[in-house]
Amino acid sequence: MKTDYKAIQNELGHYSVKPMPTDEDLKEHYAQYYSNPHTTTYQVEYTDKEIQHKKLRARLNLHAIDLVFKDQKSDRKLLEIGYGEGFLLQEAHENGYQVSGIDFTMQGIHKFHPNLATCLEEGDAYGYLDRLMADDIKYDVCVLQNVLEHVIDPVDILGRLRSLLSKDGLLVINVPNDYSPLQKLLKDLGHIDQDFWFAPPEHLHYFNVKNLEAFVNDQGYDVLDKFGDFPIDLYLMHPGSNYIADKSQGKAAHHARIDLDILMAESGMKAYHNFCQSLSGVGIGRNVAIILRKKSIG
Repeated sequence: MKTDYKAIQNELGHYSVKPMPTDEDLKEHYAQYYSNPHTTTYQVEYTDKEIQHKKLRARLNLHAIDLVFKDQKSDRKLLEIGYGEGFLLQEAHENGYQVSGIDFTMQGIHKFHPNLATCLEEGDAYGYLDRLMADDIKYDVCVLQNVLEHVIDPVDILGRLRSLLSKDGLLVINVPNDYSPLQKLLKDLGHIDQDFWFAPPEHLHYFNVKNLEAFVNDQGYDVLDKFGDFPIDLYLMHPGSNYIADKSQGKAAHHARIDLDILMAESGMKAYHNFCQSLSGVGIGRNVAIILRKKSIG
C-alpha cells in the first residue's frame, strides 16, 4: 500500500516527513533499491568529465578541511558514514589520511575504488557506530555526505558522531538545499508546479542553508565553514532549460553544470572555494556542505 507522506516543518525550520517509516520499512525498501539496477546509482558508467567532477568536489572538501586544521598533519583519521562510490575517501587516502567507513553496499567501491575495500565495511551503520563508541575510537574527521536526509533520527546520529570526534575533530555534512528561497521563487513564478525534491522514503528530512545551521547549533556544534555547489536550479528559471517541465532537458543541464564547475575550478581551489562559499551565503546551490566542530563545554 502506498504511504501518503506529508512534509511537516519543525521548530528549527527544517521539514520532516510524516508518517515516519520504521527501521523495518527502510531496510525492506533499500534491500529492493540496491538490488534493482534501475534504481541504484552505483552501477552506472560515468563520462571522463563526470569522474573529473566527482574528484573536484572531493578535493574541495579536503581543501576546506585543511583550511580549518591549518597544520600539515598527514596521518589524520577520517570516518565516512555512507561512503557511496568512495571518491572523498580516495582523495583523503591519497593525502595521507587513515580512512574507514560503512555503507549499505560496497558495489560502488568495488567498481571505482577497489583498493579501499579492505578499509571499509558493509552493513548497518548504527551497529558499526556502536562498536566504535564501545572501543572509544576517536576520529579527526567524520563525514556524512547525503546521509542526514535519509536517516530516521538525525539527532541520534549527530550525537553518536559527536562522541567519536577527537577534541578538535571536524564533522562534515552535505545535504540537498531544499525548501530554499530559490525553490520558493520558482513556484511563486510558476516555473515549477511541484516540490520535485520531496522524495520519501529515500529523503526523510529536508534542510537548507539557513535551517541546517540552526539545527546543528541546537545539537551542540559550531559551524566553521559552509559552501554550496553549482545552482543547477537556476536553469529552471528559463523555459528552454527547465528540466522539470521538460525532462528531456535534464541531461543537458547536468553536463552544462559539470562543464561550468570544472571551468571555474581552473582558477584554483582557493577561488573555487570562495565561489562556493558565496553560493551558500546567498542561500543557493543544489547542495550545501558545512564543516562543524563540537562546542566546548563550560
